[in-house]
Amino acid sequence: MTNKTLETFESNSDFSYFINSRFKKDIGNMRFPEKYEQKRPPKTVIADKSNPEVKNIVDRELIRDNIFVLHKFDIYEYPIVVFYENKSKEILKPFKLPKDAEKFSISLLDKGYYSLLINIMNHEIDCKLYK
Repeated sequence: MTNKTLETFESNSDFSYFINSRFKKDIGNMRFPEKYEQKRPPKTVIADKSNPEVKNIVDRELIRDNIFVLHKFDIYEYPIVVFYENKSKEILKPFKLPKDAEKFSISLLDKGYYSLLINIMNHEIDCKLYK
C-alpha cells in the first residue's frame, strides 16, 4: 500500500515540484470570507516585489489560498499538514503542533502508507518524508 506520488520522491527538487504543482496555482478571482481576508498582510508590506522577503510572503499567501480553496482550512490556524494517499485519494490533513503531525505520519507508516509532513509557515518550507 505505498503511495504512487510519494514513492517517486528522491531529491529536494521533487519536493519543490510537489509544493509548486499542488499549492501554487492561480486561483483567479476567488472570494474569501471576511475573517480570512483580515489576516492578509497589508498591501504596503507586499508592494516591493523585488524584496525576497516579500516574495516569500506572497508565495505563502498563494499556498494559503490554494489550501483553503481545495481543503477548506487556513494554514494560519494549521501551519503543519500531512499529505498522504489512501485508495488513490489524495488527503491533506491539518495539524497545529509538529508532534501531532509526526505521530500521525508514524501511524500511517505503521499501516503501510507513505506520508509527507509539510511545515508551511517556516521561513523555508520544511518537508519530511515518512517512507
